[in-house]
Amino acid sequence: MKVLVVDSEATLRSLLRIVLEGEGGYEVLEARDGEEAISLALTERPDLVIMEARLVGLDGFTVCRYLKADPITAHVPVLMLTVLTGQAACDLFQE
Repeated sequence: MKVLVVDSEATLRSLLRIVLEGEGGYEVLEARDGEEAISLALTERPDLVIMEARLVGLDGFTVCRYLKADPITAHVPVLMLTVLTGQAACDLFQE
C-alpha cells in the first residue's frame, strides 16, 4: 500500500514515515506543499493521502478538492490533520 504524506514540516513527515514503513510496512511518499502533493498523487497514485490542513501555498482543503475532482485520484481517501486546537481548528474546518 502506498501512502502520500503531505506536510511542510520535515519532522512530521519523517515521524509518519518511520511509523508507516516500520510498523505498517507501507511505501511512503512525501510532499512539502500542495503543488507537490497534487503532482505526486497524479503520477504515483497513492492508496491513501495523509495531509496537514494548513500548507504553504495551496492549503490542504484546496488540494483535497482538486484530488476529488480528478478521475485519477477521486477514489483516494484523504485524512486531514492539523495542529490547531480549539476555536482556531473549528474555524479552519468551516472555511
